[in-house]
Amino acid sequence: MKTLAELAKPGDTVVELGGHIGYLSVHLAKIVGDDGTVIVFEPGPNNLPYLRTNTERFPNIRIVEAACGDLDGPVEFWIEGLSGQNNSLDKNYKNFEQNRENAFSDALMESVRVEMMQLDTFLEKSGLRPALLKIDVEGAEHRVLLGSSRCLANIRPLIVVEVTENFDDVARIFNENDYAIHDRSRPEWVCIPAERVEASQQISER
Repeated sequence: MKTLAELAKPGDTVVELGGHIGYLSVHLAKIVGDDGTVIVFEPGPNNLPYLRTNTERFPNIRIVEAACGDLDGPVEFWIEGLSGQNNSLDKNYKNFEQNRENAFSDALMESVRVEMMQLDTFLEKSGLRPALLKIDVEGAEHRVLLGSSRCLANIRPLIVVEVTENFDDVARIFNENDYAIHDRSRPEWVCIPAERVEASQQISER
């Protein structure tokens, strides 16, 4: 929450990929204020009722009831009965197995069909230019970035991404798009366009 508050600014457009029940959606909505916008992608039918209720008082939040990934169209999606935090495009998502064990639970994954949209497709249709992306998609980080190539190349937003799978593939995409990754030792990577890092360094040297 502290990192997001440092990166998002009043009036910004923020895209949150993976909204769960809206805790961080509300946090971001308060940061960007009435002149800003928070777009929240959330595909989970187990999470959406809570997300709608928790965000209904914030007119600057818009919910997109879809997964974000590397294609446009229906996909198989796995939802879990533990907390909804481990819903995933991966049936065998390892974090769910570990969290279920830690909770002494016998919760299972259930397959549903949801719509998926590439971020590039959404941004082209909406005309939005986000200042910040927050990505928390339970192992699908690589797929989200594959569907965001034009955004990374042309819009150049700041990105906060929780990386739990395909670490090298995710890092490669950022490297190829000239993004600097801050502290890969943590699950949450803060990724900054190189030109903004250089600009901030030049300012600090003056």
